[in-house]
Amino acid sequence: MMGADENSDSIIQVRPYNLRKSYRIRELDPTHIDKLVQMKGIIIRTSDVKPEMKEACFRCARCGKEEYKFIERGKITEPDICD
Repeated sequence: MMGADENSDSIIQVRPYNLRKSYRIRELDPTHIDKLVQMKGIIIRTSDVKPEMKEACFRCARCGKEEYKFIERGKITEPDICD
């Protein structure tokens, strides 16, 4: 028998039910990330969440100056030299 402080290989499964609101898949948005939500449906396929960067900050290794660039059409234009 294992003590309370020893690791166990058993898997704990939790199935919450009767939450206040049940969402449709199309109602989910980034505000629901890291929150417990209830929905009904059949899972066909899953994928990782891919956050989109909107602005990038580049810092010069020599002088420490920061330059901010907005992402245009999904591409980052890195500065070539520091002014």
